Amino acid sequence: GNSVLNHLAQPASFGLYSKAMVESGGYVGAVPLQQANANFLQVLNLTGCGDVRCLVNVSALPLVDVFFRLAQAQWAPTIDGIALSAFPQKLIASGQYNHRVPVLLGSNRDEAALFLAPPAYLANLTEARFEEQFNHSPYRDDIAHIKRLYAPSVYDYPSDLGNFSRWWWELMRAGTEGGTNNVAGQLAVGLGHCS
Repeated sequence: GNSVLNHLAQPASFGLYSKAMVESGGYVGAVPLQQANANFLQVLNLTGCGDVRCLVNVSALPLVDVFFRLAQAQWAPTIDGIALSAFPQKLIASGQYNHRVPVLLGSNRDEAALFLAPPAYLANLTEARFEEQFNHSPYRDDIAHIKRLYAPSVYDYPSDLGNFSRWWWELMRAGTEGGTNNVAGQLAVGLGHCS
C-alpha cells in the first residue's frame, strides 16, 4: 500500500500507471533523510564496513541480523527533497498527488494482528494498557472516542475471542483501520483507512 502511496505522491511516477489500489497504506511509508543517513551509518558500523563497496560483499544473513538491531528499523523511500519532498500522506492531504487516476483504498480485516501478537503485546491486554498505546500517538486526545467506536456493543467481533482480551481485539482493530504513525512529522491517518 505504501508503495502505491509513494507513486501517487512522486511526480516522476505519474505517467507510469493509470489506476491505483492502496491496500494497507496507513503505516509510515517514507523515511526522513536524517533518519535514512543515521540508519546507513549504523549499518556500516554493525557490519564493520566503511563504505557501500564493502556492504555489497556482506552476505544476506548478517544483513538481516543488522536490520533487527537498528534503532529505527525502517526501509522505505527517503524524503530527499528531490524525488519525494514530504511524507506521502502529507502530500496527498495537501492535494499534491496524481489527481488523474482513480484510487481504490482499503485494508485486510485484522491485518494488525501480525504486529500485535505476543510477545510484542500481551494477549490479556488491559484497558489501562490499551489507553497507554495512544498516549504518544496523534490520537491521544481521542481515546474516549476510540473506545466508543470499538466498543463490543457497536463493533462486530468474533464470538470467540480466543486467548485474547477484549482490549487486545480493540487495539488490533483500531490499528488495522487507523494505521500507525511512529515517525515525527508524518500526518496521522484518520480512524478507518477511508476517512
